[in-house]
Amino acid sequence: MLKSSLEAYSEQLARESKRKAIQEELNKRAIETAVELLSQNIPMEQIAEITGLAVEDIQKLGVVTG
Repeated sequence: MLKSSLEAYSEQLARESKRKAIQEELNKRAIETAVELLSQNIPMEQIAEITGLAVEDIQKLGVVTG
């Protein structure tokens, strides 16, 4: 019983870790896309719609890449 509980917990942790890694990769790609669109002078509001990032976060990218 204890072993199966530990196995279930271990599997849950593995799933959560995988989910987090996927989310981080998606966020990384959204940021890369936003940087590219900023370099093409696309309006920040439009970039937010395309990438799902907040305008405030895109503004920070503009400062970093500007």
